[in-house]
Amino acid sequence: MLSEGRRCPAPIAASSTTPHRTFFTSSSFNLINRLLLPYTTSFLASASFCSPMMRPFLVLDKIELAVQAAAAKALHLITAYSGYSKEYLNATYNTNIKSTRIDISETTTSNNSNNISSSRRNSGLATLGGNRKGCIGDDAWFIAKQTHADFLGVADGVGGWHEFGIDPSKFSFNLMKTCKRLVEQDTSANKTITSKTPIELLEQSYQTLVEDKNNAYLIGSSTACILLFHHDTNLLHACNLGDSGFVVVRANRIIHRSQEQQHYFNSPYQIAILPPPKSSAAGIASAAAKSTPSNAANVSSSTSSTLNSTSATSSTTNQREQEERSDDETLICDSPDAASSSSLELKEGDFIVMGTDGLWDNLNESHLLVEISNIKSYLIDDLQKAANNIARKAIELALDPDYISPFAKAARKYGINISGGKPDDITVILARVSKQQLNQQLNNQFST
Repeated sequence: MLSEGRRCPAPIAASSTTPHRTFFTSSSFNLINRLLLPYTTSFLASASFCSPMMRPFLVLDKIELAVQAAAAKALHLITAYSGYSKEYLNATYNTNIKSTRIDISETTTSNNSNNISSSRRNSGLATLGGNRKGCIGDDAWFIAKQTHADFLGVADGVGGWHEFGIDPSKFSFNLMKTCKRLVEQDTSANKTITSKTPIELLEQSYQTLVEDKNNAYLIGSSTACILLFHHDTNLLHACNLGDSGFVVVRANRIIHRSQEQQHYFNSPYQIAILPPPKSSAAGIASAAAKSTPSNAANVSSSTSSTLNSTSATSSTTNQREQEERSDDETLICDSPDAASSSSLELKEGDFIVMGTDGLWDNLNESHLLVEISNIKSYLIDDLQKAANNIARKAIELALDPDYISPFAKAARKYGINISGGKPDDITVILARVSKQQLNQQLNNQFST
């Protein structure tokens, strides 16, 4: 007998023509084990009121409803990216900025649930550096996913290397590429994620570059910002080294901003692989420091075009070599663990705006919030449009000689009376916290 208020579903009549319904795939069971294991005992207990024949159907219906209810609380990031390169500015606006030459004549479009890129000469969105996806001029970025987390990263190659025949994008690009590879290779389902995970990823990626024998001639430096959104806790963990960074926007208000790190004006914290001590690094760094702010952002670290770097034999040896090479006070080589870190809980609908200094030196908060306020849905197309608009607005302001930009305001604090924006590579990653994609996956999973 059923207790009052309890009903079992009608039995399904078996016949040779009745199609078999697949209720659970292997991924469904994984989701149940992760989210619902504590509750399955109560489901089975409630099923005891049914006859043995009816019991499996009641258990199934209750678990299915609970799976969907629990998944409704699981959040993830929808992401889009956009940007402009200095090379595009030189070609389009006759600026004269030292830049990495890239080919932006071809149109490249990629669409999926994680990111969309558009590179068009007429729109100025140069999201590919040469044939390297994830490179915008001297900037680089990555987007990667694990089962329980989303990872985002941006890096800004130090522009002063241009003066000495060094491509700054090679260091930043390889740094972000290595971060992405390390994230995607780590498939451990039980991996512990903490507030230190982004810094640990940055340290591991940097050390990999230092120790890689194939990168014996890789020299350069870069700022870096890495974010991790943990699906199980809804916590955003971040690390930021230098003057790239991010903000979190909720209800059209900035509720969190990363901490910028500068040694002195226009000289951000940066990780580096420097030339060996025997090369005349000090004289070259002194020459690089004479570059003007408009075309030599982050020029405090520099190198010689004479590349005598040798392959590493151990992490201890490489760390010692980097410390020796940075003895000269004109060279900057910060440790990855010098990055500032932060954590905060995110809610559905929150936005994350992440970018290199080309974005933050030109776009103030009011301009950013105007673009964010125009996003009315969770559709990836709307998010991509907003990312494009944010990058476009930043470049418009960078080229306005009368605009009092955030960069100009910072310069005036140091007694440098300038106005206008700061033309530079601009990289934007725009993300929104959502649960819609996961719900759709669950609906597909439980469909007949």
